[in-house]
Amino acid sequence: MSIARQIGDSDSANACLGGLAGAYRVLGKITFAEQYAEEALQLAQTIGDVYGVMSWLNELGSLQAMSGQDDQALLSFQQALALAKGPAGSVWHQETILKSLGNFHLRRGEVSEARSCYEEALPLAEKIEDRVGQCALLDGLATACEAMGEVPRAITLYRRALEMAQLFSDPGREASLLNNLEAACMRLGDLDEALRNQQAALALFTNMEDVRSVSMTLGALRNTYAARGESEQALSCYRRAITLAQQSGDQRSEAVSS
Repeated sequence: MSIARQIGDSDSANACLGGLAGAYRVLGKITFAEQYAEEALQLAQTIGDVYGVMSWLNELGSLQAMSGQDDQALLSFQQALALAKGPAGSVWHQETILKSLGNFHLRRGEVSEARSCYEEALPLAEKIEDRVGQCALLDGLATACEAMGEVPRAITLYRRALEMAQLFSDPGREASLLNNLEAACMRLGDLDEALRNQQAALALFTNMEDVRSVSMTLGALRNTYAARGESEQALSCYRRAITLAQQSGDQRSEAVSS
């Protein structure tokens, strides 16, 4: 980083700042991640890297939201989106920023605003054939629709997202979608499909050795079996869920399972 600055290599310096911001974000040190993201943004503005400015405003918005600076986060997203829709923008940046903005609104319970963002971004993702982006947008849109009481449409969207996740082999996303689909099916009283989705999610989480998610899914399975009147299966799932939660020391899973 210091060498790049000394020799005036802005591209390398920007890459280093991005790497530091990303690393601190993964470590959960959001204040440091935000600091490096702001430096990267300033550098991109200085050298006239419009794409970099859009990307860093979007990243900065996400980091600000994570640290509870919602007003500033919204401003960052709006600035990024305005650039993305301008003459120097790109479809990919529009899609990415709209997805981030949708997630921001959804987290705040602003479901209608989130839905609008996802619906605007989805055809953009389709246009550039961003399958991973489409999958995430369909998942977000389904969540928004479900929150607005449109459960049948949410199920259709979750299924579309699930098909995509299976195409590009993302077991984590696939398992998460199966659980989302299960919850929606339970709301409609479709216990058979709910059970199939939970069992499939359980198999994926087990293969991934994600103990917490296995415990949480077993807790949900207990409820489904109980709703079906299968008390022995429900009790078995309950015992396994509690055992795994205790073994992993995860009090959140234990609380959900109990």
